[in-house]
Amino acid sequence: MPVHGDNRDTSASGCRIWARPWSCGHLMESIGKMIAAGRGQSAFELLHASGRLPSPKGVATRVIRLTKEEEVSLAELARVIGGDPAFVGRVIKAANGLISRGRRPVVSVSEALMVLGIPAIRALATGFSLLSEHRKGACRAFDYEGYWSHSLALALGMQAAVVHGRAAASDEAFSFGLLLRVGELALATAYPEDYAGVLEGVQGGGAALLEPECAAFAIHHADLGAEMLEHWGVPKFFTQIARHYDDVDRPVFDPGGRQERLFDAMTLARAFADFSLAPEGERVTCLDRMIERGGMLGVERDDMVAEAARMFTLWIEWIALLKLDPPVSRRFPDIDVPAATSHERPGAVEGVRLKSERERERLVVARSPDKPVVLIVDADGPGRRRVARLLAGEDCAIVETGDVRGVLDFALELQPHMMILGCDDAGEEVLEMVQTLRRTSIGRIMHTLLRVRDADDDTLVALLEAGGDDAVPMSCADRLLLARLRAGLREVRLQRELEHDRQELQGFAAQLAITNRRLHDMALTDPLTGLRNRRYAMDRIEQEWAGAERSGRPLACMVIDLDSLKDINDSLGHEAGDSALCRVAQALKKSLRVQDVLCRIGGDEFLVICPGGTLSTTLTCAERARQAVEEAMLEFGGKRVALAVSIGVAERWPEMADASELVKLADRGAYLAKQGGRNAVQSVQKPG
Repeated sequence: MPVHGDNRDTSASGCRIWARPWSCGHLMESIGKMIAAGRGQSAFELLHASGRLPSPKGVATRVIRLTKEEEVSLAELARVIGGDPAFVGRVIKAANGLISRGRRPVVSVSEALMVLGIPAIRALATGFSLLSEHRKGACRAFDYEGYWSHSLALALGMQAAVVHGRAAASDEAFSFGLLLRVGELALATAYPEDYAGVLEGVQGGGAALLEPECAAFAIHHADLGAEMLEHWGVPKFFTQIARHYDDVDRPVFDPGGRQERLFDAMTLARAFADFSLAPEGERVTCLDRMIERGGMLGVERDDMVAEAARMFTLWIEWIALLKLDPPVSRRFPDIDVPAATSHERPGAVEGVRLKSERERERLVVARSPDKPVVLIVDADGPGRRRVARLLAGEDCAIVETGDVRGVLDFALELQPHMMILGCDDAGEEVLEMVQTLRRTSIGRIMHTLLRVRDADDDTLVALLEAGGDDAVPMSCADRLLLARLRAGLREVRLQRELEHDRQELQGFAAQLAITNRRLHDMALTDPLTGLRNRRYAMDRIEQEWAGAERSGRPLACMVIDLDSLKDINDSLGHEAGDSALCRVAQALKKSLRVQDVLCRIGGDEFLVICPGGTLSTTLTCAERARQAVEEAMLEFGGKRVALAVSIGVAERWPEMADASELVKLADRGAYLAKQGGRNAVQSVQKPG
């Protein structure tokens, strides 16, 4: 609650910080955190440095590094991607989703690269790597399967929607859609326990989470996700949209511009994703919302229904390919679908197999956090049972399978700590399987023991050199096999202890990051209005000035004075004055463009920095802001008080010496507006 007189000073706090009970231990911990704070790093930089954010690994890392090189060849990219069979299938599937019907389908990585292009491949590598690494996690309240199912629907929705809005290329839109909600996954990964508390304390998600997240972590998922996307090389054109994913109302973009069209495409994609995961009884209502959103992009009803049916079919196929939990219902709503596309209407899609209840239960038991998970793979039933019997007293979760050919996919899904693989010989197929497993991030830390039916020394050496941790003949005595199994389990338990210690250290680093971010925000934010303060405003306008000088891009600013604040303070008290300032700040924020930066720089004074703004466009924007404040009446103590502002506008001209001269010129415009009767927009400069 604001303190009386707050409207006379400006200082700091970006996100509202909720009070928490303090103990002596908390106090000592806080002192340690404060010592480490104050280096001016962003929340993303601090979190990234802590090592707790989800990030691409393995083949994806090499793909991203290659795509950033200027002279990378498609052949080299294809060779690297070929090292991950799962990624190969996903890339080819994504490419086939883009080609026109009737064309020969893509069947190779090289063809897929030509269809998708390098920017899309980089983003796909990131998205699918995160999916492989974070299908499960430690945050008890976060629905990992639901998150990825929704993200896939967003990707398909974006791919289709941008065609109508002509806002971006379809291949880039698919990749962008897959990563749109990555900020939520990041918070669940970086702060599993704390984020579970936030999720359990909020009904619904999306926009309702922003303030609690900000309070708990000093950053919310929308900003964190946008920062991560920028770090991964996603153009700012897309990341600006990611920041506004949870906005109920359309932000103020340039009317008819690409960003406005891309935002509308994103809202259509979100409507499709919500439709896909909705219970069957709610899908007609969700489809109506899709039709409404499609209308904003000029899509007719019948075309939208046909497109929804096609995307729903593709989504079901993707769910099957990635082995995600299938939707509760795969039926498309019983409404008229245009005949031209009725063959695409989904019913029971071929190749989609629901996971059996036994398999689901087995996976749940196997991922017990208290026991090492051991996967026994052997086509020979007695051989599997022999190993399981030896492990029965070793306090581990045991999963058995006789499917040796499908062991790669199963191991990547299950993510066991130890795998015992039984095979007849050490042929090329077995050696390649071991090598492929070792190239994955899961396989590198998994202890692999190989049992070979006919094994001489050369065979055992070949298996170890291919990447196996241990190898024994099937004919070895139970006593020797059990000793080898126990040695492997000792290694697994030691690794788990080290991982636990690492996570504790990372948790401490993450808490330091939160404290750093809070202190940084406290120094740069006005505590009353939540806007950035004078210190931030002066630093930011210097940065924008330097950027405008380098690029020749226009730059303008507004100085806004709240009329009659002193009268409100004198007649109704400072609390009413505080409320008036907050009401004006809210009205201004809603009326300004997305790229405009609004700051409170004095008692009744605001500064708006307008990157890319000319004098003419900024005058128009200022008039819109003035009208918004005029319509925003203050209700206080049973009274309605009219509000008004005087706005001065100035544009950077080549003859100006520095940013302070630009601000002074805008301030002179505000003075002219006050002198002319207030509630007006003025500029010392003349347009044109």
